[in-house]
This record gives sequence, C-alpha cells and structure tokens, in this order.
Amino acid sequence: MRPSQLLAALLPALFAVTAACESSAPKPDAPKATSAAPTASAGPTKLDGVDTSAMTTREVQLWSELVGSQLAPCKDVAVPLGQCVSEKRSCKACKPAAEFLTRQVQAGLPKDDIVASYEARFNADKVKSIVIGDSATRGPGDAPVTVVEFADFECPSCGNAYPLLEALYTQYEGKLRFVFKNFPLPSHPNAKLAAQAAIAVRKQGQFWRMHHVLFENQARLTEPDLLGYAEKVGLDMAKFKVDLHAAETKTRIEAEFKEGDELGVDATPTLYINGRHCDLSKLGNPAKELELWIRLELELAGVKLDPLPAPGSSAVVAASAAPEASVAPGASAAPSAAPSSQGKR
Repeated sequence: MRPSQLLAALLPALFAVTAACESSAPKPDAPKATSAAPTASAGPTKLDGVDTSAMTTREVQLWSELVGSQLAPCKDVAVPLGQCVSEKRSCKACKPAAEFLTRQVQAGLPKDDIVASYEARFNADKVKSIVIGDSATRGPGDAPVTVVEFADFECPSCGNAYPLLEALYTQYEGKLRFVFKNFPLPSHPNAKLAAQAAIAVRKQGQFWRMHHVLFENQARLTEPDLLGYAEKVGLDMAKFKVDLHAAETKTRIEAEFKEGDELGVDATPTLYINGRHCDLSKLGNPAKELELWIRLELELAGVKLDPLPAPGSSAVVAASAAPEASVAPGASAAPSAAPSSQGKR
C-alpha cells in the first residue's frame, strides 16, 4: 500500500485520536459557529485565489469576519489577513492561512476553536522552544520540519495516531525529523514500564524497533510481554533487564514528563510542529490538516513538493476503515478505537 493510500485509510482512526487520553476535568460547552449569526462582516467576502463558492451565506459572513480580524502571518507586518491576500503581498503564508480558515469554517467548528487553531498555526508568538536534548529522534538533524510527539505507549489515541505518523514520515522521508518524548499517563498502569522498556532498548540502539512493537501490541505491555519483545528484537537480555529498572532510565522518563508538563501538555498524543502546538481536536479534518501543515512548513522552507493527488485518491480522503495493525507473534493487536477520555492526573 502506498503511503498516500495508507494515510487515507487511517483517517477514521485519526478522528478517534481526538477523543481520548486527555484530562478528565469537565470542559465548558463551546459555542457552535452556527448557533447564532456572526457579527457584522469585518473583512472582504471574496479573495482572489481562495475558493469560498461552496460556503453558505452564514459561513461567508463568519469567514469574512475572521479574515478581517485575524492578523496575517507576515513577519513584522501587522495587517489583517484579508488585506495581505487582497494586496498580493509577498508573504507566502497568507493565502494558505485564508484557505485554512475556509476549511475550518466549512467544517462547522466553533468560532473560538477556529481562532485558537489559527493562532496556534500562524501567530509568531505561539512558537515554543522545545529542547530536543537526549530524546529519541530519527530523520536528518537539519530537516526543515521537526515533529515532536509527547506520547504514552498504552494510550489508545497514541496507538491510533501511530500509523498515520509512520505514513507521514515515510511519505516525506528525508524532509522530516521526528522526536519522541515519553509522557506516560498515571491512568495507564503499564505505560511507565513500557516507556522504561523503550529507554532500555534505546541503550542498545533499537529504540524505533521497540517503539513500533509497543504501539502494535498495546493490549500486552506487562513485564513478561516486554521481556519477550526485547528477546525477539535480539537484545543483550542481561543488560536489558538491568536497564529496564535502572534509576537512570526512570530519571530520563521523569525529565521528559516534566518537560511536557511545563509546556502544558495534558493529553496524549500532543504534537508540536516546528515549535507550534498542533491540537488535532481543534481541526475540522485532522489527517488532512496535519499533512497540509507539514507541507506548508516544507514549502515555506523552500522545499519543492509534488502536488497532492486529485480529490478521491489523495492522502487526506476518508476511507471506510483503518487497516489492522501488524502484531508480533503471540501478541494481541492494539485497539482500533479510542475509549472515553482518561485523565492525566
């Protein structure tokens, strides 16, 4: 299966990702964008090159308000997004930013969520400095796009996101650097031990092999299971057993968890793309937006990309079901759907 086809097949699972492994604290009901008429238009109702023809009158009103009130992503130029596009300024991110707002409005998201996702994606003040440190990485160190994931090996949402991230890494191989940081949630009884196993395996140069095995076998992460996986990977088992429970191993996990906590991570998976928080729960089509986010970062860095396939065969079109995960011999498959929300604390 081609990476683009795999991405399409994984879209249903990505929608499940946004519903689990997050804080159990009750959240206030967000107002829906269609529950009341938006305020008077603050911007243009049309922009050259931005297709709004499929929008309803109400959607056009909201979109107009947003492109008229949200600042353009141009450096050192504080003008509304609509003005940036209509004046054909040199900022390469302005038109994609307007298209981003178009998709979110058409998805029927609450206005507050659209504004939050727009600012996270395009506001220069939202870029955070994330220290890679000694975390596990793959891909070129000088890649134009760095994706940092805070994840929990027992979290069903992380399990659902795993094949999508793998497909993206394969599709844009050589252009992305992936960074994995352990964030085992206390609500998952085997998560911390699984993280310890990943760290222990890394000391023998096999982190990503174990990373794959753990996500593909989320239902079996007890210590006997982990020992079996390590043996199949072909490790020095005596060293692995010592490193599995070593103080250094536990300290490293605690350090990554603390780093996430200080960044405000309260759910898994939490993604940062070039320092920007990519909140899948605030995106109308998580799989499509994740890929478009990465592609725009690459294009802004001067990377030439082939156009996405036409609608109906692209990497971001929904398919009927996600493929089954591969399973190590004698192990159970990871769950295919996320359960209800589970708390960090």
